[in-house]
Amino acid sequence: FLRKQWYQRRVAITAGDRGAHVIVYPSVYNMVTGPLYWELLCRARAVDAQVYVVGVEPARDPTAGYVSWAHTLGVSPTGEVIVEGGEEEGVVYVELEKGVVEGVRASIPTFTQKRRDLYEVVDVAKR
Repeated sequence: FLRKQWYQRRVAITAGDRGAHVIVYPSVYNMVTGPLYWELLCRARAVDAQVYVVGVEPARDPTAGYVSWAHTLGVSPTGEVIVEGGEEEGVVYVELEKGVVEGVRASIPTFTQKRRDLYEVVDVAKR
């Protein structure tokens, strides 16, 4: 579980560093891990990467072998939950404002203050 979260954090930060404004996480947390971690991790990735995060979960089916927590989320780059769906099937809309991402990145310049002379992110797809 922790290794997966570390990997997702690195991917989110790298995506934000390369200019992403939105990251979509399709996922299926269950009735134990969902209430504990789903919102927390979506909010953390939004703040880490200074992006909007859309966490998409399937509707809850209590008769299924694996019961989803559901609760699709839209989170701002400041970690604020903008919209949260319920457990039932439906459509969730979230309005994303591009200027918010630039504003957060200007006020908290984590990407421009990196010491890129000390390390390098290697894109294995370009090798």
